[in-house]
Amino acid sequence: MNIQNLIGRLSSLDNRSQNFAISGLGVSTASLIGPLLTGFSIDFLGYNSTYLVLSVCAFIPGLVMLSNVLKLPGPVSKEKTTQKSVKDLLRSKSLMKTYMTSAMILTGIGLYEFYFPIYGEYLGFSASTIGIILSIYAAAFLIVRSLMPYLTRKYGEEPILFSCMFIASGAFVLLPFFKGMIALGIISFILGMGLGIGQPLSISMAYSASPKGRTGEVLGIRLTINKTAQFLVPIVFGSVGSWLGVFPVFLTSAVLLFSTAYSNLSSQQKKETRANHLS
Repeated sequence: MNIQNLIGRLSSLDNRSQNFAISGLGVSTASLIGPLLTGFSIDFLGYNSTYLVLSVCAFIPGLVMLSNVLKLPGPVSKEKTTQKSVKDLLRSKSLMKTYMTSAMILTGIGLYEFYFPIYGEYLGFSASTIGIILSIYAAAFLIVRSLMPYLTRKYGEEPILFSCMFIASGAFVLLPFFKGMIALGIISFILGMGLGIGQPLSISMAYSASPKGRTGEVLGIRLTINKTAQFLVPIVFGSVGSWLGVFPVFLTSAVLLFSTAYSNLSSQQKKETRANHLS
């Protein structure tokens, strides 16, 4: 959350989406390398050595932050803050829409990353094969986030976000019907194209909709809702998956993404219609 707020403060209105996309590219690069590194490390080094390799990867950026190389902005002065309570931030319809959209996207990402390895193991895939498919999924994140500045400039943030949610919804429906590595790799790539743009765009939209001087609180609320979803989703869907298998889990993900995108698009169209009548 602090990193997201820092990126927003270092950005202007014109380049904010681009900077969040660049941040997302960094995350996507790590997601691309991580499954490959982890999968092959498990197969060739074992689980204990794999944890050691991953700990080294976390140690390096920690050293960079401790070195104070980066010039960070100071705190926002009280004169520049908008005096509103947290309740006001929760009552805001535009912010709540962003909170819930972000939570649904994160739910989709979490369910895929949690359940696909289980599904792959059920199909008899090795850890390396599962890692390759997850890396294909992460590669889609990398591609779509690199295109994000161009897409948002041409079509706008919300149309792109909700269109990608529809794409992800369709990919979730297809997942349990295929069992081959190539087919699942293609579907995972499509799913990654749909979900990959969601997180940086929802962060940018939340930052833009924040009252002056309250961006840290808004992003904190967004993160709290996201973490609540991350806590509840494995509990709820873990029980569903153990009883009924992966199909209901993937189908539920599709329904959540589709319904969220559809309701937001309908609301946006109603607003545009009312604005046209008033004008």
